[in-house]
Amino acid sequence: MTTKYSIARYRAEARREPFAVELDSGDTLAILPPKSASVLELDPSLSTAEVLKRLAGDSYQALVDAVGDEDASVLVAVMKDMQKHFGLGG
Repeated sequence: MTTKYSIARYRAEARREPFAVELDSGDTLAILPPKSASVLELDPSLSTAEVLKRLAGDSYQALVDAVGDEDASVLVAVMKDMQKHFGLGG
């Protein structure tokens, strides 16, 4: 029997909740899952900022504002957690 693969099935299985980060203000920053086109743009030659822009999308600046004055390890931890949450490794 031939197995049929379906984009609709992949789409349904891939649905993820936003990555919700609680800010120091108590507000929650909800980062939407990146689109496939953004993930396809990821390249080892990209700067950390460019990778984060593709992962965080429209929430990029708010996330940078939240972690910009923190130790770099905070940013690394956030990016790893985002990648894991969205099923991109990490």
